[in-house]
Amino acid sequence: MRTLDDLIDETLVTDNPGTVMRKRIDTLFRQKGASLNIRLETPNIVIACELTAHVLCVSVLDRYVARSSMKPGMVIRPLSPQLTLRYVFFFPRWRTRTQAVNRLAELVELSADRANETARSALDAG
Repeated sequence: MRTLDDLIDETLVTDNPGTVMRKRIDTLFRQKGASLNIRLETPNIVIACELTAHVLCVSVLDRYVARSSMKPGMVIRPLSPQLTLRYVFFFPRWRTRTQAVNRLAELVELSADRANETARSALDAG
């Protein structure tokens, strides 16, 4: 497990300053009296994964994107403190949701719950 202190001297690939994740990371660093050592910024987290794999930097990423973008040589480590992101579905009011859409929303929620439980277990074990 990595802590924020482990990242203070690391060269980072980050997403844009306007994103929720970046704002949270900036806040955590500011609270520590530290600043980010940014080598590259990208508007896309998938690109951040690619850059991390090829440029030998570190990124703080959403676990779902990180797992779906794994490359040979990449390693995912939990971060403490854990950054929590909330995901939501937007549905048009004027349109009835189909059974398939409702089922997809249920499956995404189940997957997120399982991933959160796995992350909590890793934090407890670490």
